[in-house]
Amino acid sequence: MERALLLCNESGQNKGIGEHCSCLSRYLSDRGIETETISFNGKTNCKRVHIVKLVIDANNPFNWTLLANNEMKQKGRELNKEKEFDLIHVHDWTTATAGMALSKLSEKPLVLTLHSTEHNRGFCNQHSQIVSSIEWWASFEAKKVIVDNRDAYNSVKYDLNLPEEKIVIADPLKQGWQGKVLEEYGKVA
Repeated sequence: MERALLLCNESGQNKGIGEHCSCLSRYLSDRGIETETISFNGKTNCKRVHIVKLVIDANNPFNWTLLANNEMKQKGRELNKEKEFDLIHVHDWTTATAGMALSKLSEKPLVLTLHSTEHNRGFCNQHSQIVSSIEWWASFEAKKVIVDNRDAYNSVKYDLNLPEEKIVIADPLKQGWQGKVLEEYGKVA
């Protein structure tokens, strides 16, 4: 594998996910894998990061996320035209729709990281059912689903009905987690 595209949510309320992406991007780059990262907010110290901005505003976080995914898709298509990616890795439902579209357009495998599912979070807002459907859809489309804890693993397996062989635990709080992710990349790219 030579090139990877990471789609990340690095907004202020999800700093842990942003750090997770930044660490993975640096790890891959250090191993000679050209990595481009697209995010819709925040700062990062990734070498090749592209922050997309919304040209129109949304009336709630769900609509904002879907509008941001449109911007991510556009940037991802531009980057893929320059240098074709070997795989696309999305982080949680907030980047899943862009990743699924880019995966289909480029005919490259999709890898999904879920830190939790809407089932874990308790269906606590008006868009919870749609969010859960996006998580299921992205899990179905992904070649691998990476989770970072046993609760997320069980939710993906039992609540989203994903086959066990598609799910991998790579806990970013444990040493060597990036190597586990890279190993899984090798299985699908």
